[in-house]
Amino acid sequence: MAFYKITEQAAEDLASIHYFGVVHFGSTLADTYVDGLGKRFEQIGRASELYPAIEHVMAGTG
Repeated sequence: MAFYKITEQAAEDLASIHYFGVVHFGSTLADTYVDGLGKRFEQIGRASELYPAIEHVMAGTG
Protein backbone atom coordinates (compact mmCIF):
# COMPACT_ATOMS: atom_id res chain seq x y z
CA MET A 1 0.00 0.00 0.00
CA ALA A 2 1.28 3.46 -0.87
CA PHE A 3 1.74 6.19 1.71
CA TYR A 4 -0.15 9.42 1.39
CA LYS A 5 -1.59 11.96 3.74
CA ILE A 6 -4.28 14.56 3.31
CA THR A 7 -4.90 17.73 5.22
CA GLU A 8 -7.67 18.06 7.78
CA GLN A 9 -9.48 20.38 5.35
CA ALA A 10 -9.19 17.77 2.59
CA ALA A 11 -10.62 15.12 4.92
CA GLU A 12 -13.54 17.42 5.69
CA ASP A 13 -14.03 18.02 1.97
CA LEU A 14 -14.09 14.26 1.33
CA ALA A 15 -16.70 13.83 4.05
CA SER A 16 -18.79 16.57 2.42
CA ILE A 17 -18.40 14.93 -0.98
CA HIS A 18 -19.53 11.62 0.50
CA TYR A 19 -22.52 13.22 2.21
CA PHE A 20 -23.55 14.95 -1.02
CA GLY A 21 -23.25 11.64 -2.84
CA VAL A 22 -25.40 9.83 -0.29
CA VAL A 23 -28.11 12.50 -0.45
CA HIS A 24 -28.20 12.72 -4.24
CA PHE A 25 -27.16 9.26 -5.44
CA GLY A 26 -27.46 6.85 -2.51
CA SER A 27 -24.92 5.32 -0.19
CA THR A 28 -23.71 2.62 -2.58
CA LEU A 29 -22.68 5.07 -5.30
CA ALA A 30 -21.29 7.54 -2.75
CA ASP A 31 -19.14 4.79 -1.21
CA THR A 32 -17.96 3.65 -4.63
CA TYR A 33 -17.00 7.19 -5.61
CA VAL A 34 -15.08 7.94 -2.41
CA ASP A 35 -13.37 4.52 -2.57
CA GLY A 36 -12.28 5.42 -6.10
CA LEU A 37 -10.77 8.65 -4.84
CA GLY A 38 -8.86 6.66 -2.22
CA LYS A 39 -7.52 4.34 -4.91
CA ARG A 40 -6.36 7.35 -6.91
CA PHE A 41 -4.59 8.74 -3.83
CA GLU A 42 -2.81 5.39 -3.50
CA GLN A 43 -1.75 5.56 -7.17
CA ILE A 44 -0.36 9.03 -6.60
CA GLY A 45 1.48 7.79 -3.51
CA ARG A 46 3.08 4.93 -5.48
CA ALA A 47 4.14 7.15 -8.39
CA SER A 48 4.50 10.56 -6.81
CA GLU A 49 7.10 11.61 -9.40
CA LEU A 50 4.27 11.65 -11.94
CA TYR A 51 2.28 14.09 -9.80
CA PRO A 52 4.55 16.99 -8.80
CA ALA A 53 3.62 19.38 -6.01
CA ILE A 54 1.96 22.61 -7.10
CA GLU A 55 3.02 25.04 -4.39
CA HIS A 56 4.10 27.44 -7.12
CA VAL A 57 0.56 27.57 -8.54
CA MET A 58 -1.39 28.51 -5.42
CA ALA A 59 -0.01 30.44 -2.49
CA GLY A 60 -0.64 28.75 0.84
CA THR A 61 -0.63 25.15 -0.38
CA GLY A 62 1.75 22.56 0.93
